[in-house]
Amino acid sequence: MRAQGRGHIVNVSSLAGRTAFPGLSAYVTGKYALEGMSQALAAEAGPLGVRVTVLEPGGFATGYGDALAETAVRLPAYDQNTGPVREALRGMRHNESLGRPEEFAELVLRVVATESAPLRLPIGADAYAYLAATEQLGQRELAAGREFTQNPVVAEAIAALTETP
Repeated sequence: MRAQGRGHIVNVSSLAGRTAFPGLSAYVTGKYALEGMSQALAAEAGPLGVRVTVLEPGGFATGYGDALAETAVRLPAYDQNTGPVREALRGMRHNESLGRPEEFAELVLRVVATESAPLRLPIGADAYAYLAATEQLGQRELAAGREFTQNPVVAEAIAALTETP
């Protein structure tokens, strides 16, 4: 791609690349890594004519949930948080409200046929709803962080910790 001065890398991520789901820590970790790598790759390869698009599908009616392995030991303390996610994933294949795999495939073909695909491309109505909520949460976290670090009591505590005796 570098030699020909053009190309398009399409990585399939997930909503889990930008928002966390209880019970899917390892999956979320991989998708966050893919998102970060793709963003860095876009910055590195973009000037050479190589585009990068990260597809972020929401729920699709596939057998993904059926393929999840059960853990050897389930800790009941986590069931309240992880159980609903696990059950929703198990029911994906037959959930009529989810996107169809053929729709996803058609979108992939559209992405590679265009020059205007964005770096990140959420796919599915649920993807946009989840990511809008994630953006709102991020704004609240940013504001809370700013308020916390600008609090005079916190500033004094930080100064006391960094003073040299």
